[in-house]
Amino acid sequence: MSATNSLVVGTFGEPLEVATGLDLTDLDGLSAVFSLTVAKPGQPAVTWTAVIKDGDPLSKTLVHNLVDGDLDVPGDYLIHAVATVGTTLKKIGGVTVLKVEGLHEK
Repeated sequence: MSATNSLVVGTFGEPLEVATGLDLTDLDGLSAVFSLTVAKPGQPAVTWTAVIKDGDPLSKTLVHNLVDGDLDVPGDYLIHAVATVGTTLKKIGGVTVLKVEGLHEK
């Protein structure tokens, strides 16, 4: 997760770190594609691109750089880390919850 478990609607340009809970070391050299599947409140799930933190699979952490529009509604975002190797392998991490607060909320 980011340095905090909550961010504010409209935030972008910041890295979002998500602990995968997955062993990523066996994917080294396999042209794996990493992503985050994100369910925003009241919306269908979307996919955000991600990379392994610092290129180190031992970190078990994926990083997505937030872009404008990623955090567009307040509420709990349910995030799963995903590692895919073609059609032969797909690993899905457990759920991470990111609290996105509305601007000027307490």
